Amino acid sequence: MSPDEKLSDSHVLAQHAIPVPLTSMSFRTWPIVHERTRVWPVLVGVLVVTVAVGVSTDSLGWALTAVTLFALALWRMLLPIYFELSQFGITQRALGRRWSIPWAAIRGYEIHGQGIVLLSRSDDSPVGRLGGIYIPWSAYRSELLELVDRHMAARYERGGSSTLEREALEKASHDDTAHSYMLDPPDEES
Repeated sequence: MSPDEKLSDSHVLAQHAIPVPLTSMSFRTWPIVHERTRVWPVLVGVLVVTVAVGVSTDSLGWALTAVTLFALALWRMLLPIYFELSQFGITQRALGRRWSIPWAAIRGYEIHGQGIVLLSRSDDSPVGRLGGIYIPWSAYRSELLELVDRHMAARYERGGSSTLEREALEKASHDDTAHSYMLDPPDEES
């Protein structure tokens, strides 16, 4: 059998293959390297503000303090972060540190232009969002959304949910206009 025949046979097999559902994925995000057009203007702004602080206070110490505070606030843009999404939850690794959150702790999610925010609190306030995990999807948008939808749906199948919550999940999974979904709706006043 020639190499061309092998290629055509494998092509035919690939066309008739049964799709395997995505159950886990791992990837690295490093915005300062992979998203330069979005990150570099921010870094130029940080440099301008740092120089302005240094010049206006006439102090190198205050300029270093400003740049340190910016670096702490923007560390997710500056360092590579490894994400692993599996049946157990979401694991992040950066600077030799690893932290995980199980799917059971995820109460909802919001889809944004460059990524998804997994919310760990059911309140819809800005403070409630502080406990969330932002995952930029880089080139993995469809895979990431598919995986989050699958694990959120599996959570419902394992541990009962109301019909209202399940309908909201189905709408968020199939409606392109849905950009936010909370698993635990706010308590209604009696």
